[in-house]
Amino acid sequence: MERKGSSWIRFLPVIIAAVAILAVLAWMNREPWFGVGGRSIPGQDPARDDAASLNQPDPAASMTDLEQAWTRATGVPPVWPSDLAAPSDCAGAVSDLAALARQLDQRVYVQNWSLPDGVYGLLTGSALDLGNNRPQVTGELTRLDNVLANVSHGYLVLGRQRLERILRLIQEEPEMVEPMAMALFRWVRVRDRCGDPADRGPAVHAQYDYAAFALNSLGGQAYLRRRPARIEALAGFYALLILDRSIEEGYNPYGLDPAGEVRRYDQMLAGQNLLFADRYREMLRQVERRHTPGGG
Repeated sequence: MERKGSSWIRFLPVIIAAVAILAVLAWMNREPWFGVGGRSIPGQDPARDDAASLNQPDPAASMTDLEQAWTRATGVPPVWPSDLAAPSDCAGAVSDLAALARQLDQRVYVQNWSLPDGVYGLLTGSALDLGNNRPQVTGELTRLDNVLANVSHGYLVLGRQRLERILRLIQEEPEMVEPMAMALFRWVRVRDRCGDPADRGPAVHAQYDYAAFALNSLGGQAYLRRRPARIEALAGFYALLILDRSIEEGYNPYGLDPAGEVRRYDQMLAGQNLLFADRYREMLRQVERRHTPGGG
């Protein structure tokens, strides 16, 4: 018995050391060993990380198809601007348009154009040139050359290359049409009143002329009818907003009545796959009420 006991005692330090090592290992890996306590480090336990990610809500899963398309095109979820008809944030309008333009600058076909100021320069430069060279709004039918000039107005002002590039953007980026139309409208509406004078947009009177051109001239209608229905509907909607605001501010030299055009564009918007179609239509109904006798 003495020999057996003394033999066991000789191994006691080894047993204690082994227990200590096992205890340290258990503490360092206490979750896998005991299933409680401690916290795993992301990336060190792929199975745990995957399980955790499955429990996180996916924001895209709650979006409609149109919301996902908007987010895919712009890089940000859609937000309805409460001041759409009369935006006042000059810096915000410029920033929003520039952000969309940068998205398009990444396209290979756009990079092949080698635009000095990118898509932002292409669009804003075109808007400025159009504002400085207005179409014939009244007396269009008195002379054939007036009709021809109006029908070819965009080509004559912008030139073939710029016009073809803008049309290529519309063709290649259908998901960008709605957000870009909104951003361009907001940029146009603020740039004549604030910001760097060298980066101003078309003045209010030029905006009115183009709204009248789009809604009430043979040349303007010819341009719109050649565009996809979504673009025609959006162009008519924004033209009516410009006309409505101009009349409210006391400027309507051609005596135009926006209420007479509301129904047509309301019906067009109803048939288009646009994210904010219902909001556009509600705004048109407000325009109609403002310009209908007794409508408020």
